[in-house]
Amino acid sequence: MNNPPKTYSVAAVIALLWNLIGAAALGMNAMADPAALSPDAQALVASTPLWAKIGSWIAVGAGALGSLGLLLRKLWAVPTLMLSFAGVVVQDIWLFGMADVVAVYGYAPLVMQGIVLIIAIGLVSLARAARAKGWLG
Repeated sequence: MNNPPKTYSVAAVIALLWNLIGAAALGMNAMADPAALSPDAQALVASTPLWAKIGSWIAVGAGALGSLGLLLRKLWAVPTLMLSFAGVVVQDIWLFGMADVVAVYGYAPLVMQGIVLIIAIGLVSLARAARAKGWLG
């Protein structure tokens, strides 16, 4: 196994922190009191299909685990981050294609989710490059 540059470890730590923050945000949303939301937001949350929620949990859980795998330089980081990316795509199908998020929250959630998608693609790319360079074992 080849030694990666120090920037690799920095990127892996940032990726892990990013995904742990995502897990905390998802957990806080799951435990939030719906009564604190506007009626439109309550309706949007209530209309979220189970498959979209599962996609979100897979995205965050596999993202955190895959990022830990990057940090530990494990080969299983690659398929785990690919699973995370698939979870992001599943949640995005609902968010971008089926939910009326803009009417309730404006464009900010769509911009944030676009950033999430770009980062998920970047993490899969990083993991595949690390595998190709022999940094994972």
